Order: sequence, then C-alpha cells, then structure tokens
Amino acid sequence: MLRKEGIIVSDAVVLLDREQGGRELLKENGIRLHSVLTLTKLMECLQHLGKVEEEMVERVRKFVKENKISRPASGSIKKKCKSLSYSSRAALLGAHPLAARLLATMESKQSNLCLSADVTDSATLLQLAAELGPSICMLKTHVDILKDFTLDVASQLRVLADQHDFMIFEDRKFSEIENTVKHQYEGKNVRMAEEHPGFVFGFICGCKLSNKPELIHLTPGVHLQQGGDGLGQQYRTPHEVIANKESDIIIVGRGILSASSPAEAAETYRKAGWEAYLSRIKKLQ
Repeated sequence: MLRKEGIIVSDAVVLLDREQGGRELLKENGIRLHSVLTLTKLMECLQHLGKVEEEMVERVRKFVKENKISRPASGSIKKKCKSLSYSSRAALLGAHPLAARLLATMESKQSNLCLSADVTDSATLLQLAAELGPSICMLKTHVDILKDFTLDVASQLRVLADQHDFMIFEDRKFSEIENTVKHQYEGKNVRMAEEHPGFVFGFICGCKLSNKPELIHLTPGVHLQQGGDGLGQQYRTPHEVIANKESDIIIVGRGILSASSPAEAAETYRKAGWEAYLSRIKKLQ
C-alpha cells in the first residue's frame, strides 16, 4: 500500500517475529526485516525466568513449525501441513479480520453451521435468531424477501448476533448461463481471491477450491439425508461436505426450518457438522 503511494520501502522493523514465514515473504518483495525478538527466543527467555513451563515452550515451537508459510516452486503460497484447526487458521498472519473472527467463533462454539433463514417476515427471522443462535456460527439472511423489513429489525438482529456470538451474512447473488459461470470460476476467480485477501475471505462453493487456509469455504444444499427435493435442489450430507469435500461451513435451510422443532434440528446439524470436521482433521494429520 505504501509503494502504491510512491513511498520507497526497503526495511521493516517489528518487535516480535512470529517465525511463520513473514521474513521470507518480505525478502521476496525486496524488504529486509529487523526484529527485536523472535517468538522462539521470547519463549526461551520466559522459561529461563520461570514464567512458563518447558511443555508450553515445546507447544509454541510445534505451532510455529506447523503453521509456517512456504512458497513452492510454482510460486503459490501453501501450508506445509495438510489440514489446520479452525483456531490455528484464525491465528494466521494473512487471515482477513472477519475470517479470523469467524474461525475463532467456530472453534469456541464447536459449530460450523450456518442457518439459511429464508423467511418472509421479520418476527420469524428474529425468533429463529433468538432460538437457534446458540447452535450456529452464522445466520444467512435475505432481507429483500422480508415483507416488513426496517432498520429496527436490523438493530434487533445485531443485538441477537452479539448475544449468541454468530455472524450475519446477507446473501446476494447474480445468475448467468451455466457455461459462462463455468469459465468465470475455473481458476480466474479463485486466483483473484488468493491475490486479494484484504477484499475476499472465502467462497460459496460445493467443495474446497483453494489451498490457502486463510480462505473459508461455505457449502449450501446440506441435508442429513442425501437426495433432492424434486425442484432441482440436490442435497449432500454434512460428512460429505466437510470431511470429503473439505469445505468449512455447512449452510442448512429447509432441513432445519421444516422440522417440528427447529432448535433441536439445528443442534443435530451442529453436532453432525462438528463431528465431520473432527473426522477430517484426524484423517489429514
């Protein structure tokens, strides 16, 4: 950003080098890094002063090693390890602030469930947010289909989101013919997202599209039973989406909204999504 304004940048000074690849990436861009301390040295000093145990020092060393960014010969940044936990991804240097917050919420709530609240009145939307808030990490809204939407409704929804610690995702989409969309998404848009992490932090997709762990993948059309609804909607199970397709968040609508008890259904989906995530982490470690 400084260089775009015509400022010559040759050196960077930081208090703490977290040793996760920043020095190397800066060097590739012609910038020398000067650090007062490294994370490893800091932990060794704290251990020497009796402030932390050796076990903690080893845990930090392991974290640094597993989360270091490397640049393969192809030129794209990838992680050395195959799969990171949500909390580890939230701590990555390149993670967008919103992505980091969402990943941290997912870890703390043990939920990768997004509710697709496709309802047409505000009272129902607010009731769903209040009752299902504890089970979800994100609420997907369509305020343009609410017949009685007002700014006061948005304020009430914001209060519920803060109370139950979930994010609000207002959904907007544009349609195009299948062949055009295919060309748009084959490599071009994924590359653009990877090159502009300050603007894009994830994808709505059917499977994992990028190896950059800072980017989040959200998949709609999830149901506990595979199949379709006869109207063109094809469903996949939480295990298929999270464990096999390596997406991060399941988006569920009718599977919860049409249940006799939406709150119980949401909790069932939360558990299924989380178990699928734990299965993926275990399989790829």
